[in-house]
Amino acid sequence: DLIQVEYTDSAAPFGQITAADTARIVNTDEARLWGAEFSFDYGLPLLSWLPTGARLALFNVTNWVNGKVDAYVPATVSVEELNLTKANRLFGQAGLRLNLDSGWWGLVRTRWSAAYNDPAPSDANDTRHTTFAAVGEDPGAMPGYATLDAKVGWVVPGGKYRVDLGVENLLN
Repeated sequence: DLIQVEYTDSAAPFGQITAADTARIVNTDEARLWGAEFSFDYGLPLLSWLPTGARLALFNVTNWVNGKVDAYVPATVSVEELNLTKANRLFGQAGLRLNLDSGWWGLVRTRWSAAYNDPAPSDANDTRHTTFAAVGEDPGAMPGYATLDAKVGWVVPGGKYRVDLGVENLLN
């Protein structure tokens, strides 16, 4: 079983999901979720200009998630296998991070997502999916993207508190 939100286009303007429409929690008959995650944090040799004790590393996290659900379809009075909403995607982040012994750190990274081109039927009228719809794809599909971010921060000795400052989506 899988509990998920199901959006219904029940109020004007019809043809898109808005705050006026209804959302309900449903327990699906049967769902299958699967995926994989690949990650690494590879320390690079220190360069001569870096302070002693510094750590420079390449990092990456890539995720793939896929899912199907058996759902009752009133129009056909049958149970059909459908894609799960927001489940069929490949996404991740990769970058370069510098940590200093003093608690300071900085990174430059890219966050990315492959196209969401295997949407669930409920994605077709969901404004979160239609605002940036993928041209020539099924309703609810969204194009892929990649952004560039820069962040710096400081971790208080002991690691209980931290301060971060970042500029995200520098390039899109």
